[in-house]
Amino acid sequence: MGDDLADNSSISPYLVNKYNEYSIQIIRWILKAISVWPRSVNASLIEKIRSDFAIFICYFLIITTMVPNGLSMLIDSQMSYETRLQNFGPLTFWFIAMVNYSCLLMHVDDIHNCVEHVKMDWLIIKRFEDQKVMLKSAKLGRFIAGFCAVFMHCGVFSYNVVQGLSKSILYMENSSIVVRGLPYPFYNKILNVHFSPAYEFVFFLQCLSSFVVNCVTVATCGLTAVFVMHACGQMKIMISWLENFIDDKKEERTSLRQRFAIIVNHHLRILR
Repeated sequence: MGDDLADNSSISPYLVNKYNEYSIQIIRWILKAISVWPRSVNASLIEKIRSDFAIFICYFLIITTMVPNGLSMLIDSQMSYETRLQNFGPLTFWFIAMVNYSCLLMHVDDIHNCVEHVKMDWLIIKRFEDQKVMLKSAKLGRFIAGFCAVFMHCGVFSYNVVQGLSKSILYMENSSIVVRGLPYPFYNKILNVHFSPAYEFVFFLQCLSSFVVNCVTVATCGLTAVFVMHACGQMKIMISWLENFIDDKKEERTSLRQRFAIIVNHHLRILR
């Protein structure tokens, strides 16, 4: 099978690199947005500082929405139990996103190894028919990652806009004021968001925080989709090799041993 994989039905190295880039393009965009994409070995000091600063900004944006939300739930006596229960959902989502973001940062090396593994698979698999299987799996993984990104960002952005356009009346001692809504609760003791420019500042921070949290969620789902679909494609290729091995078992014993060894090694590579 070593000779079969290098026959004249193979495609050019340019297309191999193009297909590999196609398979990981979306997750690279998402991971770079939250500074989780693995750094280059030759990264300069400025690039490292910029990456660390971006990570700090992401944590800061997550906390600026999560902490005021939690304080308003625990301390604000004017908030009803029904409202507290409604706000518990976003608070939990933000907390889980922060945990997921920390996990992604702790496993950057694992992400790098998986990306290199995918790249190596594209270089190892030479037959055009096998690469068609890989490309089909890559398209599905890319579609799932892209769908998650569009669905999450459009849904949350629309929610933020609708909440920002909503208004309510706040009754004070001898007067009442029109209060513009925020996407998520904010504890007024920190900053009075009933008036400008505090409202615009907090609204902008919450929108940025939503973007970061969405990217973390999409990155988690996207990585799973891309790598799982790639593994499924490799399994399909191995199954086709086994079928060809059974059909061509009349060949010389030495050739059969070589082909079987390639199948076993590729199976072990998939398991890793």
